Amino acid sequence: MSKFYLFDGENRFLFAGDAEEARLEEVMNQTEGEYTLLKVPHHGRLAANNETFFETVNPEYAIITSSDKNTEEEVVVSALEELGTTIYLTREGNIQVSSDGNSIQVVQ
Repeated sequence: MSKFYLFDGENRFLFAGDAEEARLEEVMNQTEGEYTLLKVPHHGRLAANNETFFETVNPEYAIITSSDKNTEEEVVVSALEELGTTIYLTREGNIQVSSDGNSIQVVQ
């Protein structure tokens, strides 16, 4: 399995990109703990196991790459909000993430 995560001290970043359902299942089976930041797969479009995936990685922050033409699905946003995740949408502007190994700062 190729890795698409990054650890910086206490901070854990997961870049799910365009991972398909089977790949997300693989990640859920191998994940150890929650992630600080998740780059949400498929531009915020719903997949069958999204909610379970989100619960497993339980991100503090999530970034969804979307645009006015290709918006994120509300069910995905709602599932993340229910976990208490702070969500950033690229269609609302650039997003910059900084990590010092203990905390992260997200600026939009």
